[in-house]
Amino acid sequence: MIGTQVGKYRITQEIGDGGHAFVFRGEGPAGTAAVAIKMLKPSVADEDNLEKRFLLEADALKKLVHENIVHFEDYIYQNGYHYLVLEYMDQGSIENLIKTMGAVAPRYAIPIFYKVLGAIEYSHQHGYIHRDLKPNNILINSAGQAKLTDFGITKVVGGQNLTKKGYVLGTTLYMSPEFISQGVVNVKTDIYALGVTFYEMLTTRKPFEFEREDEPLVSFARRVCQGQPTPPSTYRPIPPELERILMKSIAQDPKLRYKSAKEFQRDLSKSFPDLVDRDLVITNERAMTSYKKLVPMEIGPPTNSSSRAGLSTSARTSIAAATAALILVATAFAAGMDTFVSWSPAMLWASGGAIALLAAAGLYLFLPKRPVSTFGGGDLGRKQAAAKPAPVEPAMEEDSEDAFKLPRSITNPDVGLEDTIPFHDGLQKNEPFKMTDVSELKAYLVVIAGPDKGRRFGLRPVSRIGRDLRLDIRPHDPEISRHHAALTFNGTTFMAEDLGSTNGTFVNEERLDGKRVLKNGDVVRVGASAMRFEFEARAAAAR
Repeated sequence: MIGTQVGKYRITQEIGDGGHAFVFRGEGPAGTAAVAIKMLKPSVADEDNLEKRFLLEADALKKLVHENIVHFEDYIYQNGYHYLVLEYMDQGSIENLIKTMGAVAPRYAIPIFYKVLGAIEYSHQHGYIHRDLKPNNILINSAGQAKLTDFGITKVVGGQNLTKKGYVLGTTLYMSPEFISQGVVNVKTDIYALGVTFYEMLTTRKPFEFEREDEPLVSFARRVCQGQPTPPSTYRPIPPELERILMKSIAQDPKLRYKSAKEFQRDLSKSFPDLVDRDLVITNERAMTSYKKLVPMEIGPPTNSSSRAGLSTSARTSIAAATAALILVATAFAAGMDTFVSWSPAMLWASGGAIALLAAAGLYLFLPKRPVSTFGGGDLGRKQAAAKPAPVEPAMEEDSEDAFKLPRSITNPDVGLEDTIPFHDGLQKNEPFKMTDVSELKAYLVVIAGPDKGRRFGLRPVSRIGRDLRLDIRPHDPEISRHHAALTFNGTTFMAEDLGSTNGTFVNEERLDGKRVLKNGDVVRVGASAMRFEFEARAAAAR
């Protein structure tokens, strides 16, 4: 998709792979901000009601204009594919934040979550129940803003119900007891999901979790509907007042929960007034305090007075210690003089020691201090520097021997930070990618010659071929490079491109020099592996 024109927007990066859509970063006309472009997966678009869900999301976002709801830009239908153009959030989701930071400290979690409550209260006031609140559907940006997204299964109060019999919408671990048992959808079901999300931010756990991978859904549902949620303090130290708030939000009985997001918000504000409006910045998916700029002290004309310059703490300590030592030396000298013959040695040394101590303390207190720098130096600067989180390691280079290094080519030049989305431009971040023979785009590479003969690889919007474990196409072929070739979807078909491999990439035995459009049946060869390209273009339906 990279370089593909969708309406007036040009796709520049793949930034995610959600349940029902691929997500890309795009650019509009010159001078406009970057956007996120969601492309509805073809398999989803073909299912009953799911295209309507996508259109419902577009309609909801058009109507819900709030500073903490992702802004709607455009809806486009092009070449048989549906696209939703939204505000771009450069730090990913709360789910990414949890993966990066682990349990998010209350001083960061509370101000983020407080903003989300404002957004959900606004949507409720306008008749929209979200129904799929979870960390992955709350996006964040570098300015510390948190915004709701993914209104694809929103219930419009009094509107059409798109849920068909036997089809469950939402994410199981965030579903309220009354929804699981009776299918009830209202404000309280959103409050419950918000509570579970907040709980997860603070602990990395959920109040109810599957006891084992193969636990039947019925068994899990019974525990949610009949059991009591695990207090968050079981997993992490947490202020008692915050635990009370959390437990109220996820109460089994909906009557015991907050009546509204506004009431939830009010309780947080009353209990933690200094945190709800705290300014944050989020860099490399790590939250930190947004320090207000200190006003520099007014600097006057130069002066010759040494007292104006002041002394550092270590200098004042040294002077005081030296003075005390001199007094003790004088005491020793006095002990040998006839003048003090009537004094016992104990009296003389006690008096000398007291005088030395008082003199040292007096000098330390009254010697002029060096002014504290307001530009990050001095004691205050050192304390502030120590309080900041440890810096994130810089992005690693592509030519490293380590198979888990992050190539420079997928960093984001616009913000100068390591890319923050876990799957991006055909490369999984810092972990092996599980290869598959399934493709949402119904596009495949079938190995017809080579070590993996007979194997089928499913293609994504951006697929890469190579030995790097994070790539999605990895033939067992020693003749291919770590990053050998890329196949990218351009909105209608796929383009093949060599990535600077040692042995080259061939299409129908012609060596690639630049990009080439692939046709159904073309043979792509990398190393000793020949793979047949299979793709049936999607016909654009009349609309």
